[in-house]
Amino acid sequence: KIVLVLITLGLASCDKMLDPRNEDTNRRATAAAVAQYEINTEGGSAADRCIQARLVAAAYLQAQDESNYAKWRALEEASCAEAKAAD
Repeated sequence: KIVLVLITLGLASCDKMLDPRNEDTNRRATAAAVAQYEINTEGGSAADRCIQARLVAAAYLQAQDESNYAKWRALEEASCAEAKAAD
């Protein structure tokens, strides 16, 4: 009985990690963040790009997408540095 309880608890925690709804939600959230970046930075300032890139990077971090997180984090750093230089 103890083994059955442990297996059930293990499967329940795996279910949360493998839940396709989480992947779909993360995919939609990151796509929405990228779309917001594109809308809000068109013709915007470096400060706008800095803030929006930070939000996109955070969405990829939440989705545990390391490669896209690194790309957007680099874009954030470049935009924020540009914004500081403009001040």
